[in-house]
Amino acid sequence: MLPAQSMLSVTIAVSDNNPTPPELCSTDGPSVPTAEATFLMKVPSVAVIDDDEALGLSVTDFMRATDYRAEHFSSAEAFLVSAHLLGFDCIIADIQMPGISGIELAQQLRKQNIMTPIILITALPYEHLDDEAITAGALCLLRKPFVMELLAGWVEKGIGRSNH
Repeated sequence: MLPAQSMLSVTIAVSDNNPTPPELCSTDGPSVPTAEATFLMKVPSVAVIDDDEALGLSVTDFMRATDYRAEHFSSAEAFLVSAHLLGFDCIIADIQMPGISGIELAQQLRKQNIMTPIILITALPYEHLDDEAITAGALCLLRKPFVMELLAGWVEKGIGRSNH
């Protein structure tokens, strides 16, 4: 299993006296002649928690197709024991699951001071769930079926990305 967050560090060496293209160097490689730029690129990661395997995997595949790292969990309990619990940049969780619900998961994470953005999803029509979701600390509550692009927009908003 890959770590929840990937960091890529690339150093570009630029020499004023050398007409050849810039070299890619590791950060612990030889010294750079005149100018150096280091770029760090972090690929955001999304946890998808849904006991509906088909929907969970569909959302996970969509997130991966839109350049996120994504991992599916079939329950809140499986997510909570994940080695990468603190490494996710956003969490998408179903409200109605056996065991710990999405709302209870959000409450638990907030009590532990884990402030990762949470997007809750549900097929339930009850209006009171909107208030419960926001009170629990969720960024929003989306009703199934939802348009994947709408979900992606909320993920981007949660992570704080304007261009993806």
